[in-house]
Amino acid sequence: MPYTVSISDGVVSSQLAKSSQFQARLETQMVKKAHEVVVETGVGSNHAARFGYAKTVLAASAAETAKVSLYMAQSTNVVTAGITLDDSGVRTAATDADLFSQINTDWNKFAGIDLGN
Repeated sequence: MPYTVSISDGVVSSQLAKSSQFQARLETQMVKKAHEVVVETGVGSNHAARFGYAKTVLAASAAETAKVSLYMAQSTNVVTAGITLDDSGVRTAATDADLFSQINTDWNKFAGIDLGN
């Protein structure tokens, strides 16, 4: 007998954000981006904030990853790739490159830089 189960996108995204596998993949990409920011040069007036956030990520990567995980679980690259929930749990088809690209896009936002309207 087939069953129909309805789960909101918010619930699925929330479960993905809490997934240890997603957290580990996201943390790896956060640290990768932080290392990239630490060595960047000639990036202008936002560098101090970008660098400060990179140092924070490197000092407490798990904590910083936890702070952005729900945002990332609802981000364009993750949602576009797809999120599935089945008997083995919740996961995304987003690749590590997709995660890194999204982090790269949102780094200034995570660093608290005013992006204007």
